[in-house]
Amino acid sequence: MLDLEHADPERRRRAQAGLESAGAPGARAVLSGFERAPPAARELRARVLEAEPRGELLPELLALAGDPAPAVRAPCRLPRAVASPTLSLPGEFEACVAKLSSLAGEDPNGPVRASALDALARSDSESAASVLTRLARGAVGAEGVLAARALAGSPRGGASVLTLVQGALGDPAQRLDEPVLATLLAEGYGPALAERSEGGLSALDRRPFVLGERDPSAAVRAAAELAFQGFLGRARFLGAVSRAEQVAALLAEELRDPAPVWLASAVLTLGAGDDPAPALRALARWRARGSRRRRPRMPAAAAISPWPRP
Repeated sequence: MLDLEHADPERRRRAQAGLESAGAPGARAVLSGFERAPPAARELRARVLEAEPRGELLPELLALAGDPAPAVRAPCRLPRAVASPTLSLPGEFEACVAKLSSLAGEDPNGPVRASALDALARSDSESAASVLTRLARGAVGAEGVLAARALAGSPRGGASVLTLVQGALGDPAQRLDEPVLATLLAEGYGPALAERSEGGLSALDRRPFVLGERDPSAAVRAAAELAFQGFLGRARFLGAVSRAEQVAALLAEELRDPAPVWLASAVLTLGAGDDPAPALRALARWRARGSRRRRPRMPAAAAISPWPRP
């Protein structure tokens, strides 16, 4: 019996720390007799496996994902292998993704589902992004928000975020659940668009900003504003200020109220641009617009949007 099953908590703590520091040998030690250990001891053994640094025990970890105890089957022991496909053979990697897909979509325990989504979101792979896309497209409510957030944060999820949002705001048949759409739009669309070499220059790319401004949902309207701010912020980080200025100029001609776009564009140019002239032009149009009319912002947008207000 390992000291992980000892009655003394301090003995259990020291045993866990020692096995974790041992790496793969410690992980193999806790696998011996795992299925016969009581639930609390299986959880401690699983934590040792979580600390194993090189992903050498994928078949054993996959078996743990079927354990009856949620604390044991929570896929926190799989992310390293899924996040770094080079640590595993292709077949083992795909088996991890398939298991996480099953847990994320079907496990009866909410924390297990959330843990599986988090693991998939950290995976730099098309297969994981594909699973997240499927889950985000079909989920609703709080579960849908978790899936959408995971997809928005996925290293390979950008293309899917663009496709889902553009479709949802352009075709009623592709409309997503409102919280899912708002999450994808607010948290993923802008940065994903900025990362494309010509992102934002086509009317299709700008359509979510335009239609989002007019959407009957206050959450979607607010998300459209956040999406544009996300686009500008990511474009600035990537050194694509000139493209962002072009996109802002085009978008200002398409929105019902272009004033926030002119002001945001001017702030971007003055902070990171090479030529202040576009900022001065944008500010002049912003002032002219403000002198003619001040349209109150929607409360939902005002509450969560970081846009500067005229």
